[in-house]
Amino acid sequence: METHVTIKPKILGFTDSRCECDRCGKTNLKGTYCIETPDQGLLYLGSTCISRLMEYSSKETTKFIKSEKELRRKQKQAEIKAATQHLEDQMQVMREEQAALPSTEQEYLLGIPSYRKLWNKITEIKAEIEKNYTL
Repeated sequence: METHVTIKPKILGFTDSRCECDRCGKTNLKGTYCIETPDQGLLYLGSTCISRLMEYSSKETTKFIKSEKELRRKQKQAEIKAATQHLEDQMQVMREEQAALPSTEQEYLLGIPSYRKLWNKITEIKAEIEKNYTL
């Protein structure tokens, strides 16, 4: 079951739904890191096998995993912002219009179906993108 990767893998995340290492076959792990490699696709590895595979020390592996997680977090945020920016802009215009109204009419605006539709659409888009980043 020995696996060899020649190019630096990309860590997609950690999951506790897979508790067996694809490289060494060890079972009963707390979880595995899902990595993507150009030559072998998706692999689920324990942290020790990631260290050995990449010839990193334990400290270097921890640093690498943290940097990969941060990179994915930033990618997700950028994707959400790009997908929802026009809707957020429309909502901002509505909020500015609301601020110019007397206070009795401001409460009414929050109940307007078009405002709620925008909010619901943004929530839906965010949930869909979150799903793409979840293992």
